[in-house]
Amino acid sequence: MLPKIVASKKQSTSLSKRQIIVSIKNTEKAVRQLEGQNILTFIIDNKAKKENMKNILIKEFKAEPIKITIEINRQGKKIARVKLKDVDAARNLAMKFGIV
Repeated sequence: MLPKIVASKKQSTSLSKRQIIVSIKNTEKAVRQLEGQNILTFIIDNKAKKENMKNILIKEFKAEPIKITIEINRQGKKIARVKLKDVDAARNLAMKFGIV
């Protein structure tokens, strides 16, 4: 008889704001996306997930994200592109982080 396989429980990653957001990208492309499409580009911790990013944006920055896209670049850094619902929220966050 084969042993019964038990599904493992998901471990919740409870990371703080400082642990999730490493920095914000301040490149020409990131600024263009901010101005044209309300998209902010963050460099985040490799353990962070979309849910963590969404919770931080809602609780800490009072910003409602429409879409969060996460990718890992060639250097192994995790990049999160966050499309925000409100134009003013995107600009306020950019000013808070020192982009604009």
